[in-house]
Amino acid sequence: MTGENDGAQTDSNDWRVTVRLTEAGAAHQAMTALSAHQVEDEVHQRLGGRVALGSDGAQGLFLYTHTQDAAAAATASVRELLGSSGQTAEFTVERWHPVEEEWEPADVPEPADPAAIQADAPFSR
Repeated sequence: MTGENDGAQTDSNDWRVTVRLTEAGAAHQAMTALSAHQVEDEVHQRLGGRVALGSDGAQGLFLYTHTQDAAAAATASVRELLGSSGQTAEFTVERWHPVEEEWEPADVPEPADPAAIQADAPFSR
């Protein structure tokens, strides 16, 4: 399964941090800075998690992790790095919903058992 328009492979454990830069066209510069800073290595050292970076080419960056803690650590690292270079951004954290097959806000609970999954499935409505 894939996420919306970003082509990233996802599974039921994926988390996505979306970073919307306030300056138009700043995504390339921010991606370069993040790659040089090695956010993935920092998160890996802090939490043992991995971060994959993506961009929409304009004002959006995407950081993909496999845990909520890694998403929080990636958010903190990127917020600090962008702040040190004078860039501002809005951050959202989402989780891949395996039944709906789309990104949803992190605070939306996932179905916990087979009956809940069946009730949540689009074809059962």
